[in-house]
Amino acid sequence: MDERSWGWRAVRGIIAIALHALAQERQVTVDQLELGSLVCHLLGPGGSPVRSLAARVVGGDLAYGIGVDGLAVGLVGVEDPDPVLVQWLWLACSWPAPAAGEPLFGGLARGIGGDRRTPAVDICTGWALDTAIGALNAERGGLPRDTKVLVTGGEHTGRTGRVVSSAWHLDEERHTVRAGPAPGYEVHLDREPGEVPVVPVILTGHLRPHSG
Repeated sequence: MDERSWGWRAVRGIIAIALHALAQERQVTVDQLELGSLVCHLLGPGGSPVRSLAARVVGGDLAYGIGVDGLAVGLVGVEDPDPVLVQWLWLACSWPAPAAGEPLFGGLARGIGGDRRTPAVDICTGWALDTAIGALNAERGGLPRDTKVLVTGGEHTGRTGRVVSSAWHLDEERHTVRAGPAPGYEVHLDREPGEVPVVPVILTGHLRPHSG
């Protein structure tokens, strides 16, 4: 993403809030957190997992109750506001239609979510999860997104396609992703004539990079 975009700021902010909340809860530094834990804690519908994490650092009222005037809540008269609070209020505010001549969305370019006025946390948590999964996959030496692959086993043997994302098993007791490389990948299979798009999860052992 372009760092001047609304989506980039939203994804970066969601990940920052999640990491800060997890580090504070566990009394460790952010550098000591596992990427697998971040992935696990971003799973869930809409922005609910991030709102749950934010409640631990900004309180439940702010985590769940921000609306149109969210940017101003808690900042009036504060000379040096908490950067965590500032970040959260930006993520949780809704975006009213601008007055004539005012820039849309704080002057940031907008791609994700079109012109929706919904808070960024509710639109972009899925994008933040995809970013975290990509980072985890890279950390563990997996196949990068868009890698051309050949399926060598299972019902799709002989088909080719491109990697969409890595798929992981969760360690629900530890609230993280199980150790080791990705056990499988979502693969966008090359379409046969008349076939609808197919994106199955295929076991890692049934894939190999393909140059054809």
